[in-house]
Amino acid sequence: MRSIYRNLAGVTLAASLIFGAAATFAADKKLTTDTGDAYLIRWQESWIVDKPPADSPAGSVTFHGADPKKWRVVVSPLPPHPTLTGDVGNLRIYVRNMARALENGGLQVDTEQNSFDGLSARGFYVKAHDSNPKAHVKGKDQPYADGYTGAVSLDSKPYLFQIAWNPGGEADANAAFAALKTIRKL
Repeated sequence: MRSIYRNLAGVTLAASLIFGAAATFAADKKLTTDTGDAYLIRWQESWIVDKPPADSPAGSVTFHGADPKKWRVVVSPLPPHPTLTGDVGNLRIYVRNMARALENGGLQVDTEQNSFDGLSARGFYVKAHDSNPKAHVKGKDQPYADGYTGAVSLDSKPYLFQIAWNPGGEADANAAFAALKTIRKL
């Protein structure tokens, strides 16, 4: 009987650690874009909403941790167009084209597309690595060594996203990626 109680105690401890880790997310946060669109996303108090990069389309959302050089997330809607839809086939095409552009820009890109399965957003992404990020950055944008680049459908609209990080920022970037999977449009 004692071993059953020890196992129960172990399971209880493991559950408290898991739920304790999940508690690092403070609550859902409302993000409002320059176009007036609003989204909810699971949020950590240490994250900061920032202005999107200069070449980002209207309606983009950007956030990062206390040190923006460590990691960053950018989500941008594709402009309205009859053929730019959020269906699975188009999302795969968007990701394939983005992967090719990254490869043509000198980055190493995983060949296989991974699925993005969120609460409301669904799509695909690839992981990329830049062995010399400072050589590929343009303008005043921050160079990042690694990242996920993808396309998702949210309320049948296509969005592109990038989660980028530098060495030491992968764990935080993956936490942000987990939060991004909770995004939903208001």
